[in-house]
Amino acid sequence: RTTQPDPGAFEFTPAVDLLDAAIKWKYPDVPWVSGNNKITVTVVNTQSVTISSLRLSYTDGNVVKTQDFQGLNLISGESQYFSFTDLYFLNGSATIKAYISLVNSGADSFSRNDTTEERSVCAAFASGTYSINANQATGGNNFQSFGDAVRALLCGITGPVVFNVIAGSGPYAEQVTIPFIDGTSETNTITFNGNGDTLRPIAISSGLRYVLQLDASQFIAIKNLVVSTGGNSFGYGIHLFNGASNNIIENCVVITDSVATSTNFFGILLGGSSSSHNTSTNAGNSNRLIGNIVKGGYSGIHYNGELSKGGNVFSNNRIENFYYSGITLNNSYSVNVISNKISRESRASSHSGVRGIDISGYNNLIEKNVIYDLNKAVNSTNTYGIYITNLATTPVIGLNTIANNLLYRFNGTASRYGIFVGTAPNTRLYNNTISFDNLNASGTSYGIYQNGDASNIEVYNNLISLKRPGAGYGLYFNTLTSDIISDYNNIIGDGSTSKFVGFYNGSGCVLADWKNVKPGFFDIHSVALEPLFTDSVYGNYRPTNIDLDNRGIAKGVTDDIENIGRALPPDIGAYEFGTALPITLASFKASASGNNVVTKWVIVSEENGSD
Repeated sequence: RTTQPDPGAFEFTPAVDLLDAAIKWKYPDVPWVSGNNKITVTVVNTQSVTISSLRLSYTDGNVVKTQDFQGLNLISGESQYFSFTDLYFLNGSATIKAYISLVNSGADSFSRNDTTEERSVCAAFASGTYSINANQATGGNNFQSFGDAVRALLCGITGPVVFNVIAGSGPYAEQVTIPFIDGTSETNTITFNGNGDTLRPIAISSGLRYVLQLDASQFIAIKNLVVSTGGNSFGYGIHLFNGASNNIIENCVVITDSVATSTNFFGILLGGSSSSHNTSTNAGNSNRLIGNIVKGGYSGIHYNGELSKGGNVFSNNRIENFYYSGITLNNSYSVNVISNKISRESRASSHSGVRGIDISGYNNLIEKNVIYDLNKAVNSTNTYGIYITNLATTPVIGLNTIANNLLYRFNGTASRYGIFVGTAPNTRLYNNTISFDNLNASGTSYGIYQNGDASNIEVYNNLISLKRPGAGYGLYFNTLTSDIISDYNNIIGDGSTSKFVGFYNGSGCVLADWKNVKPGFFDIHSVALEPLFTDSVYGNYRPTNIDLDNRGIAKGVTDDIENIGRALPPDIGAYEFGTALPITLASFKASASGNNVVTKWVIVSEENGSD
């Protein structure tokens, strides 16, 4: 040691004018292509001596390619790309590394940075259209299973890929996981067209509960596929998690258990893990669930995500015979739930608080959904059409808008809630139609129920009809400290003394008294008019009472539940019924009567039916 020692275990004397080059891999990055690939590396001068020449090599363990680079002027601290003239021909897979052989015609000062990391590479899958056919071996353009098709993608893709399942070739007894595939993008998508065939595994374990799982996948489209959990004790039909984004599930049929009451079964699950739905994870952004039929499960569609993720759309789905909730949004942000039909027409068991749509999150749009027959086969459990609550513990980010929804035919004897608003600040309830008109049912009916301290709630342009036997409240505001403004609604009862327009501060009120409970805040312009629904038997709740035409106020809802543009001012409820209906000429007769012509015709303004 010297008089002033160096720190650490070594007493060292630094060298001057050192020469050193460090090498890193640059190109190609994944995915590689079959055939010739240009190898490019980055070399950095880490010391003081200028680099004037290099000898670089690369190898796959069998063949070594070496090239000299002369006339360089790579000064200290600078870097430069170097590409080999000899291309590497990839056929299948390989492990490749590049290294520095000489610097300025000799060895450099430090060898530890003279070699890149090894790269295990394989050829990207060629863009094109392929088939999946269980009756034909994998080879050429055919894959015998979904698993074989997915394995072919693991090295990435060169462009759009389509797999067409040969109709009638299944069912396919597989659990399928699609991971992140390199090369996928908005234009380079991967599509699986099921053509109505079925994916149904023989066994599903507690640790891996899915049938089809998208694990961090992006730009995957699953279309026209039947996904069934079979008779297993666990089953998530389709599971998206680990940041799976920009995926489409379209026109699929997802079937899971319609008898079990546990959380072992979900139709479509976003978030959670392979073994639990209850984990709030990155459920991904901009996924679209469109036009699917989802049968059974604890919830039909269950979203369990993070408030920082958004852009998911669930639209035009039919969700049937779930146990607890048709659609659940937990920790959701900017999820659009639009034009879905939600019912439990034949479910024999029911949760103690069954819900059509259950929401906990911010900036969500719940619009144009039809929720009906939530307890047709069960009479004695409380039922909620739309339930939104438990948001007060997190920062408020944007508005939740619940608009243009139709809720009807809530059977049974227990309490029925059209829309339940708990501690859900910044909630907008616009242009919803809620009908508690089933004369064969009984129990207390609540059109819109608010409970729990919440600020900035608006209730406008809603149509609430209370004909169901038993007590009924159009608006039930149970928390005095909540900040609510309500107006331009139509709330009508059956004329009995048990029906009230509103409830506040311990008592129910008819419309005239209700307007004076909080002057200027509660329904100063609201009315109580019989809507005269077109045909409630077939679910047509378009009003025909012309006195209701244009009785609402503009609140930014530009069209109605059937995508008909709103007038200014708009109609109350989910339907813009002042718009003229299309007319069809059903019959026409003309006959002579002396010097006159007598004409008779029949026109049809609307054809009722069910889909």
